Amino acid sequence: MKITLNHGKFAKYLQYASRAVSQKPNIPVLSNVKLEVSKNDLKLSATNLEMGINMWIPGIVDKDGSVTVSAKYIADFVSAINDDKVELNFDDNVLLVKTAKSKANFSIIPANEFPVLPKLPEKKLFSISSKELIKSLDKVIFSCSTDLSAGKIQQSGVMFELNDDTEKEISFIGLDGFRLSKRSVEVIDLNKENVSYQIIVPSKYLNELMKIVSDSPSVDLINVYLSENKSQIIFQFEDIEFSIRLLEGPYPDYKRIMPDSYSYSFEVKKSDLEDALKVIS
Repeated sequence: MKITLNHGKFAKYLQYASRAVSQKPNIPVLSNVKLEVSKNDLKLSATNLEMGINMWIPGIVDKDGSVTVSAKYIADFVSAINDDKVELNFDDNVLLVKTAKSKANFSIIPANEFPVLPKLPEKKLFSISSKELIKSLDKVIFSCSTDLSAGKIQQSGVMFELNDDTEKEISFIGLDGFRLSKRSVEVIDLNKENVSYQIIVPSKYLNELMKIVSDSPSVDLINVYLSENKSQIIFQFEDIEFSIRLLEGPYPDYKRIMPDSYSYSFEVKKSDLEDALKVIS
């Protein structure tokens, strides 16, 4: 395996990969990032079995191959060096990472021990503006519960719900027993067959997705898929695929919480309400 890459993009994607690895895994390979070289690019993969990420970086390929290496060690080294190009060369069970001024050797674990991440299906669930996705998640994630005990773990996720009265609108819902947040947004190419049931996505991993999308200002549209076995949701944009394992079990009937009628209604200037709440709190 041998490839030459742009340093800046490689360093950036290694930082993304580091967020997906297990910190104290029972399986050693889960603390590693997989490097797979084929044709004219490098595929970076990382997972903790609940969240996974695939990323592609174009490069000059001299030899195909794949290997896994400690995500932390290689990310620390690559972020510390300051060169335009990075060369990866795997030979004799050692990965050599070098630039014009620096080089380092890393121990490896064979790539065949790395878990298989979900493949992108042919049909997508829907597409959504990156700005609308970030705005929607930002409005509901704070309401999600942090209680992961049995019977309440569903409330730690955000539910993606199809609105019955429209062909192109999805609602994002978060609740924890004290708060409830909901935001509806129009999406593109909605596949109603795949959203006929509840999709509950862990909020902690959606937070990681938001960080990556926010760090990619050129991303305009995000394609959303369900894995073939319907157990994982996959967000695809540019040269990144970000997968999250869905939560199982019924989501609380939040519509029963919302009152059918009210006795009082008023409007207030947003800034005045914010100022008053700061004083009272």
